[in-house]
Amino acid sequence: MDAQNIIIINGNEFSFDTGETILQIANRNHIDIPTLCHLKGATPTGSCRICVVEVEGARALVASCAAPAANNMVVRTESPQVIEARKMLIELLLSSGNHNCSIRGSDGDDWTQFQLKVQMEDDSSELCPVWGDCRLQDLAYRYQVSGEKFSATETAYPMETVNPFIVRDFSRCINCGRCVQACNEIQVNNAINFGYRGAKSKI
Repeated sequence: MDAQNIIIINGNEFSFDTGETILQIANRNHIDIPTLCHLKGATPTGSCRICVVEVEGARALVASCAAPAANNMVVRTESPQVIEARKMLIELLLSSGNHNCSIRGSDGDDWTQFQLKVQMEDDSSELCPVWGDCRLQDLAYRYQVSGEKFSATETAYPMETVNPFIVRDFSRCINCGRCVQACNEIQVNNAINFGYRGAKSKI
């Protein structure tokens, strides 16, 4: 660790090596910065913007996964501005496609009963097979976001079930790109990528 490089995160000083990102330093020092698109070992894209932090002197919030640390940089990971930005991003994600999971906690069934119900009604607009094991859902609970602020946007593509091994439910996809990076950068298969733009974007 280069003792000459010092970054201040939430009032605490940490040393870092040149080239490290804000997120890498935070993770190493057990400072939680939420992410959705970040994939360890892959090129950081900052596309989801959930990992934004406030950097003193910067004109806008920066994506910590892609921003290299600088000596004497002052960072705040949970300032009011950061929290409001994350809430807005989560609201937008929940309103796009079928992400009503944040309000599914009212279901009276236990976990096993719920999963059995999911299997019986796999195409239901109310049930998600990864309920309780989802980063987006975790963030919705963490920041107390319901997903009701914006009108829901329907997905432009129907569910694909032609492959006997893979069901593609585009209504659950948030276009984080983690699967694309895992395929192209980690496994180096180059089998999938993003297609189209805007509301019609899909993998």
